[in-house]
Amino acid sequence: MPGVFTHFLTMRAIKDSLAPELKQLMDDFPEHAHFGSVGPDYLYFYKNDWGPAGQVGHLWFSLIDELKDVVGLYNTAVSAQNNVEDWLTGGLASALQANVELIKGTISADIAKLATSNIDFFEVFAPPIASKPYEADIINWWWADIAHQHRTTEFARCLWEKSEGNPAFRAYTLGYLTHMATDIVGHPYINLIAGGPYRNHWRRHNFVERIYDTHFWKKQKGENLLESACHKLVHFAGYYPDQPEIPKNLCDFLSECYQETYKTLNISSGIPTSGDVNEMYQIYYKYLLGATDNSLLNLPKPPDDFDWFDLDVWIQQKLKSVLDRQPNLGRAPTIRIDDPKSWKSFLAGLLSYLIWLAELATMIATILVAVAARIATTPARYLLWKLSLVLYQLYDMSRLALVMAGYVHPTPDQVDKYFGGITSPDYNTFQEVGTPFLHITNVEQTYHLVHPYSMDYGSSVRLESPRCRIMKNHVEYGDATNLFFGKKISGITSNDVAGLCTYQDMPIASIPEFGALLCNQFQINRGVFLPNFNLDGDRGYAWPTWIARDPKPWSTASFVFCP
Repeated sequence: MPGVFTHFLTMRAIKDSLAPELKQLMDDFPEHAHFGSVGPDYLYFYKNDWGPAGQVGHLWFSLIDELKDVVGLYNTAVSAQNNVEDWLTGGLASALQANVELIKGTISADIAKLATSNIDFFEVFAPPIASKPYEADIINWWWADIAHQHRTTEFARCLWEKSEGNPAFRAYTLGYLTHMATDIVGHPYINLIAGGPYRNHWRRHNFVERIYDTHFWKKQKGENLLESACHKLVHFAGYYPDQPEIPKNLCDFLSECYQETYKTLNISSGIPTSGDVNEMYQIYYKYLLGATDNSLLNLPKPPDDFDWFDLDVWIQQKLKSVLDRQPNLGRAPTIRIDDPKSWKSFLAGLLSYLIWLAELATMIATILVAVAARIATTPARYLLWKLSLVLYQLYDMSRLALVMAGYVHPTPDQVDKYFGGITSPDYNTFQEVGTPFLHITNVEQTYHLVHPYSMDYGSSVRLESPRCRIMKNHVEYGDATNLFFGKKISGITSNDVAGLCTYQDMPIASIPEFGALLCNQFQINRGVFLPNFNLDGDRGYAWPTWIARDPKPWSTASFVFCP
């Protein structure tokens, strides 16, 4: 990371800086490009890294896959029923439901707050590299950490070579390169604000990234991230509009590259298979859906004013919502005589279409009833709107506790009100050298809210070997927006990144600038002269992958390249 939503934004900024033919590829296959920009972050959901819990998740997704036709049909029927009910009550049903959701959201946030105040889930589920970074053997690392710190450019080169002649895979690969560029340039900045790299302060690291996700999304797109429905950016359309299906050939493509690049490391959890990639995509998709779709812990703010005369707009919106959900019979599954599952899928799809037709016909036939109900229920809807304003304040306060704990993204208003010191920091207060590793927690779980300073730890704490360096002249950065989205700030060339990249003399590029350079180098020569970059940025900006070979203080001789 930076957070996935920041990656979506920087991908767009890098794409606009590319040659027309590369930009066109990404425009032609946007889902591939956006999923590519996720990079290796979805590997955090690899079932083998999670032990027994991961195996249970594997079984659960297998069952869901078997039931997806039935689930899709059920969701279609329930949606139609609720929509017709709201139509015939003039919108009163949805107004009541909105208040119920606010009450449920407040209760859910309070329950989550209670649970997370007693258990530090960041500690319970800490990957080996974060819980004991100086003891963790690479063969026991989680795959996400391996893919960020080992053979990073080699893996990207494998993607590039195997995507030759396949424009969809090439769009994915270009998206992946934008992820690399964002991590190479952006991670040292996040590390600066967090006080050290991800492995040292991974809860604070996650907390800072969530704040910047919301901040950048509002600044770049003018939208509330929590209402952005970002899951649609990686939605490979399946038969049902609300059920994504990642192409199997893309899963095969990624699994082959993992096998070819990393098989000699003999990782204990094994190489992710094509089926593993599919499962990780499904889980990651649900994470994006839950984070940005007005779910129970992510409810929309009520409107500031009540519209007494919205009859025509309301009718248009209700009918449009039905038309937008029209099932696509052109994607109906092929029936195979000897395959009962194909018959089940076809019949479920046909019934979904008939339900949709019935819903649309009912609304058209009862439009006069709906108009009368809309007018008659105006006073009641006004009182419910007033109640919703009070309920939202209670919900917002409960949810803020989860934001402060690092579990959910803040709203734009919360960023402006509480986190200005993070989004517009005084760089003079931060150290050039990252703090040493020290695992620390407390009952209130507020340890991640305080910037860690080395001077507080005493001399007994084990230092990183070599120590983590953040970046050169970080006090000159100014607004982080320029670093993440500026077109050109350094004039960096391919010669600057072709060898060992020392933090002392490496020109600091913006993310779009560095991303364009990476993509162009791969287009010219597959990036053959580029080093394997450390995507965690724990040594600073544009460093190659490294491991310590002795505990001496930092020097150019105190590390070797990763295997």
